[in-house]
Formats: sequence, structure tokens, C-alpha cells
Amino acid sequence: SADGLLAELLAAPVAGGTGRAGAGAASGRVVWRTHVDDFGPQDRLTAYWGDAGTAFWFVGLRLEPEAWPRSPLLAAARAAAQRAAGDGVALTACLANRYDAGEGFIAPHGDEVRAHGPEPVICTLSLGGPREIVLMEREGCEGAAGERRQVRRRLEPGSVLVMRGRAMQDEWRHELPLASGGAGANPVRIALTFRSIVPGYEDSLAATRTAAGHA
Repeated sequence: SADGLLAELLAAPVAGGTGRAGAGAASGRVVWRTHVDDFGPQDRLTAYWGDAGTAFWFVGLRLEPEAWPRSPLLAAARAAAQRAAGDGVALTACLANRYDAGEGFIAPHGDEVRAHGPEPVICTLSLGGPREIVLMEREGCEGAAGERRQVRRRLEPGSVLVMRGRAMQDEWRHELPLASGGAGANPVRIALTFRSIVPGYEDSLAATRTAAGHA
């Protein structure tokens, strides 16, 4: 169940420092970590699991996948996300983001999907407190009426949101505002973002850039 998986993930240990694939990488356990990107230490705990070769790069941070945890509840969540993604899409990795009570404001942004294949798919399964997501067309992507559209959706516990296609990131931004009322109005939340990352993409890109630099 969603509540059972939330409790299981909240009980997982938190690693010290800013390691990327240290303790727990091969043990099949969940380990939360704090990472540092181009903007400094991230204001949330994360865990990143995936198939072999599914390194994930965003805002100057390269995450190496840890082994999928040996958790029947997480396996069921992955299967649910895969069903939502549909046939022809392989969800090979998951970036889990943990937001404690009263925290978790996410400013407008587009996700980095360069390693997610020609038709990028991100399926977000929400656990814990509900949260509103706001999707906004980027400037210059207005429709025929000349107005930028905005879409609001409430992410309920156990729900799955599917963002599909490169245009979803190139032409739209999304944010998750906090509700007024502090921690009581914003309970702890975990977002499991299952991703269609192509195994070996980042390694191949790095090798190509290295070769070009020595040409």
C-alpha cells in the first residue's frame, strides 16, 4: 500500500556527507543522501536506484544508480508506474525525493531529460501529504490566443502523474507551491520519479566529449 511504502521509506537511514553511491549501493537497502549540485547542497534528501548504466545528470550533479532495493512494496510501485507509462516505455530508474513536513517548495523549472530517450517519460508516484502541481507554458510557447496556459492538479497520495515527451519540458515549466499553514498544511511527502533513462547514455556522451576534446 502507499501508506506502507511511505512508512518503509521514512524508516530508512540517512547517510552522512554527500556520497553518491556509497553504503547500501549493492545491499538492496534504501539509504537517503544529501547531494550538492551547481547551486550548493540540495534542500531535500534523495535516493537514486536504477538498472546498470543509468547514470543521471542534472544541474551539475551526476548520480550513479544504486541497486533496486529488495522491497516488495517498491517493486509494486514501480509496476504501477510502468503500467501508467504504457507499452513501449521502459522505466529504468527512480529518483526519490523526500520533503519533510513544512518543506518541499519547488520553484518553476523543467526537468533535465537528455538521457531519457527520444520520447522522455517521467512517472511521479506521490506518497504522504497531498500537494498541488502547477504547469505553466513557457514564454514564447503561447497558443493561438496569445495567452500562456496554466494547469493545476492536486497530487493525492498514491496517485501517478505522467509527464511524456520532450515538449513537456521544453515548452512547459512546473512548480509545487507550499500551502499556507506551515507544517500542518504540508505533511511529509515523498515523490518517486520513475524515469525512462537509456542505459549507457551518460557514459557514451562523456566518452564522445572526451574524444572531441583530444581531436
